[in-house]
Amino acid sequence: MTTEHHSAESLQKKHLVNFDTPKPIDNLHYYDFGSKKWIPCKIFEYLPYNLAMYEFKNKLIVTSTDSYRLSVDPTNVTIDFEAEAKWRNEIVLKGAELDVYDVKQKKWKKGLVRWTKADIVEGIILIGPRLYDESCPQGYYYKESSNLAKSCTYTDPISQDVLDKEIEAKKMCDENNQKCETWKRQFKVLAVNGLKRCSFYDIRPFYQQLTKYPDAITLDIVQALINEKIDETQDLAILWMFMRKDKKYQICFKHFEEPITNYKYHTLKFIGDAVANIQIYNATYAKYYPSGDFSEWLQSIDLVKREGHFTLPEVTYNNPLFKSIFGAHIIETDGNRIEYDQIYLDPDESQIFHGFENSTAVTWMGDKISVCNHSQMPNLCCDVQKIIELK
Repeated sequence: MTTEHHSAESLQKKHLVNFDTPKPIDNLHYYDFGSKKWIPCKIFEYLPYNLAMYEFKNKLIVTSTDSYRLSVDPTNVTIDFEAEAKWRNEIVLKGAELDVYDVKQKKWKKGLVRWTKADIVEGIILIGPRLYDESCPQGYYYKESSNLAKSCTYTDPISQDVLDKEIEAKKMCDENNQKCETWKRQFKVLAVNGLKRCSFYDIRPFYQQLTKYPDAITLDIVQALINEKIDETQDLAILWMFMRKDKKYQICFKHFEEPITNYKYHTLKFIGDAVANIQIYNATYAKYYPSGDFSEWLQSIDLVKREGHFTLPEVTYNNPLFKSIFGAHIIETDGNRIEYDQIYLDPDESQIFHGFENSTAVTWMGDKISVCNHSQMPNLCCDVQKIIELK
């Protein structure tokens, strides 16, 4: 077992994030596998994924800021470091099971490694919930994080009943993935003329064929279906329970209204998959655009003034603004109140839908189109006439 050293220059070239200068930590020590001793170290610079570079014996090492190999009181640490390193190396594998500490809820939960990454250093894992237990928080961790533990260290073993349900859930997940790939083969592949690398699917045929519940979901409608009292503040739960009870429909919506507290830039909130029927009140103007820098490819769209409010008339239940994974939908206005409909897809249909990757946040608005979902590409909002078909 050895301690790996790194070059600050090579690590800095691997990301574009600007972090604050770290504050010194008194009496910080790092456990060195080579000498099998705790050695004084200093935090040098932050990195993505909760990592940091540390000065250690005139060299730089990388670990997470919550690493089990860091301590300000090493005399009280009693760990078999070789055994600890062995199981932690074994979890850098898709499908590995482990316990994860939920910092917000202060509780250990069961987690599953979704995939691994090595863009900064090796040992980064994306952890998410098991298929049948969605309580585990999803996020990136480094293998040395003290918020990770061997499976069933702090959680109970999984019962056979739960395992059977997970098998069924995985079967359904695989079927939905196959449906997603079938749809993708049928879609047109589009791009903006001049930005062919920013291609996306035209996913409108999928959304249009889903069966929509025609009216806004209310607490009374759901309570009549399930015949039990519901917490009226749990908006997503209300929509979820309706979709699970009434199998005839694959999409439903609930009406919302809220004050606009930032009187110039309002980021649309999503509790489901999309929003529609946006109305801005007490305003003299309102504009829409996806997050990003303005250019010939990203322009704003003026909302239309109607009696008493501003709206995007093309953004309807049949043609909503879809939730973006990486970007945001911005309303610039001097209004002080917004009303809109939150749209929720049946979980199975939502899984298929979000399998379309960056195309899930494409919305056609008359002679304009908004593309707000690109992880490493610019968000777009431009004239439809600039769109070309690649396939």
